[in-house]
Amino acid sequence: MKVAFLQWHDSIGGAEIMTSSLIRHLRQLEVDAGLLLVGVAGEYATSLEQSGVPTVALGHARGRSALTSPVSFVKAATALGPDAVVLPDGGFLAPLLRVLGYKGKIVSIEHGSVGVQESRGIKGPLGQLEWKFSSRFLDLQIAVSRDKFEQMRVSRAAQKAFVHNGIELPEDPVRQVPEPGGEFTCATLSRVVEGKGIEVAIRAMSRLSDLPQVKLAICGDGEMRRALEDLAARLGVSARVEFVGWTTSSQAWTGASVGLSLSDTLIEGFGMSAMEAMSFGLPVIATRNGALPEFVRSGENGFLVEPRDDVAVASAIRRYATDLDLWTRHSDCATSTSHEFDIRKVAAKYRELLVSVCATGSTHETHGG
Repeated sequence: MKVAFLQWHDSIGGAEIMTSSLIRHLRQLEVDAGLLLVGVAGEYATSLEQSGVPTVALGHARGRSALTSPVSFVKAATALGPDAVVLPDGGFLAPLLRVLGYKGKIVSIEHGSVGVQESRGIKGPLGQLEWKFSSRFLDLQIAVSRDKFEQMRVSRAAQKAFVHNGIELPEDPVRQVPEPGGEFTCATLSRVVEGKGIEVAIRAMSRLSDLPQVKLAICGDGEMRRALEDLAARLGVSARVEFVGWTTSSQAWTGASVGLSLSDTLIEGFGMSAMEAMSFGLPVIATRNGALPEFVRSGENGFLVEPRDDVAVASAIRRYATDLDLWTRHSDCATSTSHEFDIRKVAAKYRELLVSVCATGSTHETHGG
């Protein structure tokens, strides 16, 4: 079975990391999975290609410019994935593929908020209309969470399922238990852009001036960095806030004490960085948003707060920094939770779904875990 996973740009975010891991593990399960990149090949595509993954880059500077050469796009999809093409968040490519004669199955993985396609510049009612129309051309639509699956009730896809995202579990994670009164680092790992709630974390730091051992490490980069640096300076916490830049998940979480996932945007699909933090034994403070409440169990392996509530974030950090017995209990539970999301288990579920849809194409709803 040959399957092509489409990606718009050579960028590295939660969905892209998940796709990369999924492709590699599907190949271990004897699925000939490859990457079809609409944009220009960069570090992400090169890494996959060097690991033996078939990769085709169409080289379009902007994703939607694929429409200017639809025939070449369909030819590439047919060559790389004659049995199935897997699209990110559905959209207009499903009807385009079918109208231009693609004969394989069309699958969509819904990472973001259903019908709100900000990544393609389509929002609100227009995005929802496009999404609902395009879903008619899908043979299988997969949500990465129960939250997204509920949003898919209006979808017209032939088959629907949900499968939680998975992560590569660290082979030998080093958990650094905080010392009483010792340095206590809260970390974020994401693009430094609007909607990720990083400013909330900085404001929370300003409420913890009586706990000078508490630090904030902002891992990642993006257009909001300068504004956030200015915010930290205005609040007088620059000395306790470090802008690390891009780094690996291992480097981000090793040495940290708590993971923060404070997104306030509807586009947030799963919260990969929060799950990765848990795999390193970190309790997570997260917003009640998207799929985060499906694995951040407040009072067990972390705390849930409302979006933009820096008071609640500061309160949760304070509890961990001043009660190391609580931190240890939540840390143990976080590690256990992360093993439920092993990418190997997730890849096996995807293989089962792909084999089924390619073999039968029957219309039914499937629920996964």
